[in-house]
Amino acid sequence: MLYAALIERHLSEQKIVLTDQKRNYTYAQLHEGAMGFLAYLKRRGARRGDRVLVRNHTDGRTIEAILACLAGGMIFVPVSDLSGTKETANRIADCAPSLVLDPSAVHEADTGAGEECGRAKIPESAGAYILYTSGSTGEKKGVFACHKQIIFCCSSILSRLEYHESDKVLCSLPLEFDYGLYQIFLSLWSGARLFLVRTEMMQMIPQYLHRWEITVYPTIASVANALLRLGFWERVRLPHLRCMTFTGEYLSVELLGRLREIFPSVELIPMYGVTECKRVAIMPRGREDKVMAGSCGLPLDGVQVRLFKEKPGDAIGELIVEGPNVMEGYWNEAHGFEKNPQTGMRIYHTGDLLSIDEEGFLYFYGRLNGLLKVRGKRISEAEIENIVKTVDGVVECAVLGIADSLYGEKIGVCVTVRNETTGQEIRKVLAERPEYVNLYELFLFSGLLPRNPHGKIDKRRLREIIDEKRPCFLRK
Repeated sequence: MLYAALIERHLSEQKIVLTDQKRNYTYAQLHEGAMGFLAYLKRRGARRGDRVLVRNHTDGRTIEAILACLAGGMIFVPVSDLSGTKETANRIADCAPSLVLDPSAVHEADTGAGEECGRAKIPESAGAYILYTSGSTGEKKGVFACHKQIIFCCSSILSRLEYHESDKVLCSLPLEFDYGLYQIFLSLWSGARLFLVRTEMMQMIPQYLHRWEITVYPTIASVANALLRLGFWERVRLPHLRCMTFTGEYLSVELLGRLREIFPSVELIPMYGVTECKRVAIMPRGREDKVMAGSCGLPLDGVQVRLFKEKPGDAIGELIVEGPNVMEGYWNEAHGFEKNPQTGMRIYHTGDLLSIDEEGFLYFYGRLNGLLKVRGKRISEAEIENIVKTVDGVVECAVLGIADSLYGEKIGVCVTVRNETTGQEIRKVLAERPEYVNLYELFLFSGLLPRNPHGKIDKRRLREIIDEKRPCFLRK
């Protein structure tokens, strides 16, 4: 049972396992809070199999509510707000929750001491969560997972990452993002202490890493790169940090090289996954050669991968994943993901372009829908982003397709810069690549680029800003 693995088997341990920005929690305190929330949910009419929309505050109360759903066999649906936005309304319409829960609005006296008696064991086949993601479709869909997938993923990820009871993990990722959510599961499962901070506190991350003597820092490339470009990494000493993990975005060798120079004793661990499969590949320890060659890791044990190639001789193709890490499917779709009739394992077509070397290591090149077609040419957004990021003075960069009256589509290069002269340097670098001449338009931003709830650069919002010609950026 998942709840037993996360909480119950640790109840005799008198140690702090969670710290948010208000208080510390032991396993026993989390258990008491979870049982209180479970009693509250039942009094409100929620039953096993029901969906519960949970407002994420990135704090202990949110985690207690999530644990209560797991203990009671309810399916939690984390959301970033309950302010009546169109996105929230769409999710409510899709998953039809029996209850909408804001944990911070529930007084501790209302949850009471909880109830232990009669709590049934929840089978591994029971539903656990629905996470909304764009996935390979570009359309928001709810990925549905059961307890069994969480159990497999936690066990397999921890066998590769080796979280220890002495580890301190900093999570600044939103809990609606599977990368952030699983930091809860991995830390509770392993006994590591988890520190939670809100996503918008990005510039405080180096200070938190130092103050709390963090040993494990899960992050994404755009955050690590922005902190690097702003000079924050070089202002702090992190003698306790043993590893940084990366997933969710393209990770350049250039960024890894700079971080290696600043933190020579920190292990940099690239990973690859999508919400539909959680984690697919993690870099094994001690393979610095593959890290600096640009690999995103080796598939987890028990996970099979292959490439769908347009032509037999192609080195790059769409990655197809088969294994116990593949989730049930999209909520409200008639059928789950495809199944292999021989193995019974689910299969997912990721929509991502990768290659596989002779040792089985994966290399990520971008999304199928991350390719622009300009004047008949296929151009990778990630490739141009990496070229621009080599320019001194660039804090961060995002490339997207923008409408063009003559050619239909042009390359929009959106860049946060330290000063306006950086734009001239960007043009010089792109001029050295004749395949991009006159195919792009450059947009200079004075502040950090907008982010989506997962902390990634929000290209949809960027396109809206460009279309609206808002005065908050300098167009050159």
